[in-house]
This record gives sequence, structure tokens and C-alpha cells, in this order.
Amino acid sequence: MSKPYLAMYVADYIIDYCNKHDIEINNLKLQKVMYYLQAKSLVETNEPLIDEELQKWKYGPVVPTVYHEYKNNGAGNISDIGPILREAKPGEKANFLGRYVQEIYSPELIGQDDRESINEVVNSLSKYTGFELVNKTHEHSIWKNAESRINEGAQGIMYTDEEIKNFFTNNEEAQLWKQA
Repeated sequence: MSKPYLAMYVADYIIDYCNKHDIEINNLKLQKVMYYLQAKSLVETNEPLIDEELQKWKYGPVVPTVYHEYKNNGAGNISDIGPILREAKPGEKANFLGRYVQEIYSPELIGQDDRESINEVVNSLSKYTGFELVNKTHEHSIWKNAESRINEGAQGIMYTDEEIKNFFTNNEEAQLWKQA
């Protein structure tokens, strides 16, 4: 497998890793971890880690498909990983509803080097709560620039890979994955 990965592959890998290492992970924190992972990948490799754009929501960056998959957990820790449903690729036989492929999660869906990078970021961010990460992302100009529209109820405001990369490249103090 190679980047960019299906967002659910990365989310499920994070959840699996957190559960195996007694690290609390709820949907709010998962969203912020994915944002920092995307930023790290863009800064260090110039490639996105995930195949989905993040959106600017009231509580910071969100990957919508991942949010909706785990929203029923509320603020609780996510411990169960279900099957992954994705659209069939051209020429691939759909095995669910004639259009989708249903897969069982496996860590091998993510390449070894990327798994190690994810582990490092998760470990670096494990000391923060979801709301502490929300507060940090709210300090970022790329979120603040949309804050008034978000507070007025605007939806679907996207982060671009370019703005994420530029922000984190020019604001090294925001690179939480580098902090011990």
C-alpha cells in the first residue's frame, strides 16, 4: 500500500494502536490526530497521508467520513473497529450492494514506514486531551481565518493540502509531533 490512504484505514490503524497501548482515543481527539498526521506528511514528504480533504468545523479540523463512522461513540473512547466500506475501484468486483467493497481492517493496509510515523505522532499527541488539541488548532491562522463563517453556520469549508503544508512549514512551533 502507498499514500494517500483511505481515511478509514488510517483512522482504524490509530484506534487499533491506541487500544493496544492504553491510549485514550475518542472521536474528537481522533479528528485532531488525523489533522496533525496529514500536516506531518505534507511537510516531510510533500504527499498527503489520507485521500480525503479535512474540513473546518466548530471544534477544529474534521475528516467527515471518519467523524460519521464514529459519532455514535459520543465523547467515549473508541474501542471497536468495524468493517471498512469503500467504493469499488474500476475493474474491482463489488461485494456489497453492487457498488462497494467491504474489507476487514488490518494494520497491513498501511505501509510499515507510515505505520511507524503514525505511531510517533500518536505517542507525541497522547499527552493532550481532545479539547486541548481543539484549542491548539483554534490558534492556527488557517482555522481562525474561517472562524466567523464557521460560527455563522457555514459548512463544508475545506482545508487545502497547500495551506496545511504552508502553515506548518512556516510555524514550526505548531509541529506538535516534534515535541517530546
